[in-house]
Amino acid sequence: MPSRPNYSGSEAKLVIAIDIGTTYSGASYTFLKPGSVPHIFDVKGFKLAMRPASMRIDTPPITLPPGRTLVEVFGDFLRYMYDCVHADIVKSHAGGEQIWVSLHDSAHFILSHPNGWGSLQQSRMRQAAIEGGLIPNTSEGKERVEFVSEGEASFHWCVEETVAEKALKAGTKIVVADLGGGTIDVSSFRVVDPKPLRLQETPLLPDCVVAGSITVTDRFVKAIRARLQETPYGDQDSMETLREEFDSETKCLFRDEADKSLYIRIGGRRDHHEDSLCKIEYGILEVQRNEVERAFEPSIEATVQAIKKHVEGQQNVPYDPSDPEHKKRAHKLQTDPTSGEVSVPGGFHPLVQKVCGPSRL
Repeated sequence: MPSRPNYSGSEAKLVIAIDIGTTYSGASYTFLKPGSVPHIFDVKGFKLAMRPASMRIDTPPITLPPGRTLVEVFGDFLRYMYDCVHADIVKSHAGGEQIWVSLHDSAHFILSHPNGWGSLQQSRMRQAAIEGGLIPNTSEGKERVEFVSEGEASFHWCVEETVAEKALKAGTKIVVADLGGGTIDVSSFRVVDPKPLRLQETPLLPDCVVAGSITVTDRFVKAIRARLQETPYGDQDSMETLREEFDSETKCLFRDEADKSLYIRIGGRRDHHEDSLCKIEYGILEVQRNEVERAFEPSIEATVQAIKKHVEGQQNVPYDPSDPEHKKRAHKLQTDPTSGEVSVPGGFHPLVQKVCGPSRL
């Protein structure tokens, strides 16, 4: 673990970092004491609804609790994580309750979000922190909330855990891919100086693609539901059982092996059914390997495209059909497999428009 510098501030602070994930969430905290080296303590789905409108997603509609808005639900989750931090401080530190009482009213918060989120999403997250009771609805309170992209947070984790230590040489380009439950976040940096660490973002914009692990499950369940809709097992209960089994077992254990068939629980031991659409014995559904492969393929393709773009240093530009230079390159257009966005590859973007006809100068 690289050494951290002493905290140079003049007042003690409590800083809490919270990551509300699509499938898992986490929190950590540190006490900033003047002149001391900070130590970080770790506290051992609906988020996609807050995505920008430009992020297309092919997952089931998200149902919120009756009478609760999206921001209020997000605030509930933030409050839960905040309470977990409180409990951990009280349990893990001598005089923990006194420490909490003295610092929590001025605590600073760092909230993570996918690379593609902007000021609108940050504003809603800040409002959720207010709804959850983390900060007061004042200018001073709002200033206590800061944000970090998941790509940047992933890189800092790599540095903290010395995963990227060998790559930290001046001039080295580093590509970080965070393959999450909801999104694939890819960022690239160039090392300016390894000690103290100084980074420079590359000209490529960070990528955020809604192609995380939850989308693999959604594609698989959607395909099986379509196949079984004319059988007794196309109902919601069977699909929920299938989703849980695929998400916790089949998807995690799936490998590039020779077996053509896989078996997934969809019902109870008394469930038996066989026709041209499906075969179920003792509640176990037989599926073909290629059905699982098709669920993975769009996410794999989107991940590879995003990483290759950063490794090769190419910046795709959204296709503008009214731009004559883009029209000339129509045969090179690429379509994102998840978002459907059409772009011109290779970083082509006219900085100065071509002047047609005689110059007026």
